[in-house]
Amino acid sequence: MSRRRPWEDEHGFTLIELLVTIVIMGFLFSIVAISAWGGWMDGFQVNSATNQLVADLRQAHSKAMNRLADQTVTLTKGSSQYVMTGAGTLDLDEKSAEDVAIVNWSGATTPINIVFKGDGSATWPGGASTLTLTVSAADGDPNHDIEISAATSRVKVVP
Repeated sequence: MSRRRPWEDEHGFTLIELLVTIVIMGFLFSIVAISAWGGWMDGFQVNSATNQLVADLRQAHSKAMNRLADQTVTLTKGSSQYVMTGAGTLDLDEKSAEDVAIVNWSGATTPINIVFKGDGSATWPGGASTLTLTVSAADGDPNHDIEISAATSRVKVVP
């Protein structure tokens, strides 16, 4: 008569096998998370830079209306810096100045002077009714468009 050992009929994984599997899965998940993190950071930087530029453009519009005097914002393609009347040179995002830039707008002139008038209107070279600015990460993705209306100088982020 043979004695049966209780673990001989059991099937499953040993503790060592489970631990090795968990370590391998953790390693693979960390690789995926690190690669995704870079994309998220680019998105956050572009959002921050876009919001900063929109706030400064709105501030220039507000100052022009309150003071009944022109306020000029000068933008240069491919640059993360712009000049605002009375404020000097500003950065889109001080932490990521080399990573985020104003890359395009509707019109070919560079630099472009956006003049906010005391009557609530805005002008720029070319005289189009709207001006679309594109703020982008260094690799071009992601990007956001900002639209300015000449008649009302309304500044908005285009989805």
